[in-house]
Amino acid sequence: LESKACEVAREVERRRDIEADMRILLQEQQDLLERLRRLERERNRKKAPAEMTFEEKAKAIAAVECEPLMRLPLRERPALQKRILLKWHPDKQPTDHHRRLATTVMQEMQNSSEWVNR
Repeated sequence: LESKACEVAREVERRRDIEADMRILLQEQQDLLERLRRLERERNRKKAPAEMTFEEKAKAIAAVECEPLMRLPLRERPALQKRILLKWHPDKQPTDHHRRLATTVMQEMQNSSEWVNR
């Protein structure tokens, strides 16, 4: 009887885990749909790189850097975020121009929905 109760408890816990994973997947799907809508809007008004402002270039770089975050499970995102932060840290940049770009890119990344939705 006790082993049956343990089995039932394990099954309940397993189903709760599955439900939690399903909620996460649903949220990720909704986020991807929103990103797709946003990318379609951006594509319709996209400029050539030479015509882009400094801020627009930084935003485009941030979008490219953050894109892989949406494909990772929630548990794996912090490790990738840390690698991205190290890559774009202003103190690691060789010139003032690179530092300015890195600062702007990091601000754009940290304000993006891909970055915030952990």
